[in-house]
Amino acid sequence: MLIGLGISLLVLEALSIKKLQYYKPLFFVFIFILFAALFGIPFAAYQNITVSAFINVMELLIPMICIFSCIDYDYNRFKKIMAILCGTIFALSISLLVKGTASYTGALVISDLNSNVYSSFILLGVMSTLFLMSSTKNKIAMILLIVILATECVAQVLAASRRGVIVILFLLLTFFHSLLFIKYKRNAGYKIFIIIVFIALLIILYLQADSLSSLVVVDRLFGGPTGGDMQRAAYQSVAWEQFLKSPIWGNGLASVQGEINVYSHSLYYELLACTGIVGMLMMVLPLIKKALFFWKRSISDQNIERKMETRTLCWSVICVLVTGITVVFIYDAVFYVFLAVFAAYQGIIAKGLLNAEVIKEKQK
Repeated sequence: MLIGLGISLLVLEALSIKKLQYYKPLFFVFIFILFAALFGIPFAAYQNITVSAFINVMELLIPMICIFSCIDYDYNRFKKIMAILCGTIFALSISLLVKGTASYTGALVISDLNSNVYSSFILLGVMSTLFLMSSTKNKIAMILLIVILATECVAQVLAASRRGVIVILFLLLTFFHSLLFIKYKRNAGYKIFIIIVFIALLIILYLQADSLSSLVVVDRLFGGPTGGDMQRAAYQSVAWEQFLKSPIWGNGLASVQGEINVYSHSLYYELLACTGIVGMLMMVLPLIKKALFFWKRSISDQNIERKMETRTLCWSVICVLVTGITVVFIYDAVFYVFLAVFAAYQGIIAKGLLNAEVIKEKQK
């Protein structure tokens, strides 16, 4: 029924070129889904599982389309959505800190939300928080955002996801770099203050090294390969074998799960096994193009705040791509929220709606 509904909606959209063009920044997602349906389902190695996975992905498109449509190429709406995401993930972080329970590995978890999924939500929250910090001028709001950011980082550490900690550290370092060389490039006082704060944080971390060494995530980062790493390698070996059997269009969504009852624990292995080289390129290349688009825009934009925001989203796209090394992503709702955010901001830029006059006119 959902597939029929989806096809009906696509037909209705196709009847109106204007409406179809409205979703242009999301075309790559729709094309990927269409490819997965036309080539994945008929040639699926495990057809029932593939159909079920396809329906699941179709359902995940709903929040993506809703967020994109709600923003409606409006920068002010975009910032409101980012504020909602920031507040929602902050609440999730508080929930983990207050209600989280230790798993058998020692990582804090909430109900059925495992550390990998949770850490992806935290990345979304950190991205939203840093985006808002890029242009916030209100001191009280800035203090609140710093508190939110600190809470999200603590929650990420306690969730004990190695990948999550690494990508957030990367995002924080790139944000520090943007503060020094973009926002406060000509303000020596602020630059010195930021450098002092950064050095102070490093000293605190060094002095607390013994205490930090007892953290689960530190042990995972520096303790060598774990049993989970060996299992992941085994899953990905199966995915690679499936890719070699059908390298062009793959074996259908969730084909790895069909064979070993688990996913491959990697976006890239999963895409290669399930949708082949064609499907992987359909999903990955547009994300790389978005990162390059944001980078070029951040260089050419003369507005410091917009430059900071765009640079933050550029690094966020890269973080999502890096996250894909250890997370399948295409079966998680958070991935499609990321796609909606990136596509919406790209659309706003492409339509020339980021200049100050347009933003002020929209505020009226």
